[in-house]
Amino acid sequence: MKKVEMAIAGGILTYILIAAIQGFENTGVMFQSVLIFVVLGILAAGLMMKNEDGLRKIEMILLWVCIGLFFIFGALKSGGLI
Repeated sequence: MKKVEMAIAGGILTYILIAAIQGFENTGVMFQSVLIFVVLGILAAGLMMKNEDGLRKIEMILLWVCIGLFFIFGALKSGGLI
């Protein structure tokens, strides 16, 4: 696995764990946690692609999804909503 793929896989795993913890601690966000798990799982499956151009696009999408989710989580955490 390339370094970029490993970093993206690590980010996906981190966000899945955060979503799972949030879902179990606050059952009101269980639907969102499951949705995040499914979306990130589908995008992670794109890492198994053999097509280099398709894989490059998936990597960029995943990278920006991880950055966006990290920003949202940080904003919600600093705002006291989480």
